[in-house]
Amino acid sequence: MSLSDKDYQKKLDVQIAYWDKLKNEIQKVRSGENGTADLVDMSETYFQMADETVAAVKVSRANRQLEQKAYIDLHTGLPNKSKCEELFHNVEFIKTPTACIVFDMNNLKRVNDSLGHSIGDQLILNFARLLRNSIPAKHFVGRYGGDEIYGGHL
Repeated sequence: MSLSDKDYQKKLDVQIAYWDKLKNEIQKVRSGENGTADLVDMSETYFQMADETVAAVKVSRANRQLEQKAYIDLHTGLPNKSKCEELFHNVEFIKTPTACIVFDMNNLKRVNDSLGHSIGDQLILNFARLLRNSIPAKHFVGRYGGDEIYGGHL
């Protein structure tokens, strides 16, 4: 398992090195060389390191989930307003001439009031899917506001 999380990788590297040291001591004891270290203490240290590595994995996963929640519109699954603004303000991301198309769904309030919010939500979701499926994956589609959806070449 390889994660990009640096803290996890560092803990894993230390744990692997310690495991090698522990194996060497075990081999010395088995071969009758009377290893120099207390194997019980070394084993306890190793398992404590393993616990810390597992904890780092859990933190890494939680951070990824939080990042997803921070940048994904939960209703449509599209990047949300925060992600749209981050991309639009990133001069490194926008290096070539860029087109931006904004769609505003008119009369959504009327749909919500007359047919119910679940129908209005379904209308937004279907429109988001239509855009995401119509615009090539290499181009950005995100939901900026309540009912606005961005589509276009970035």
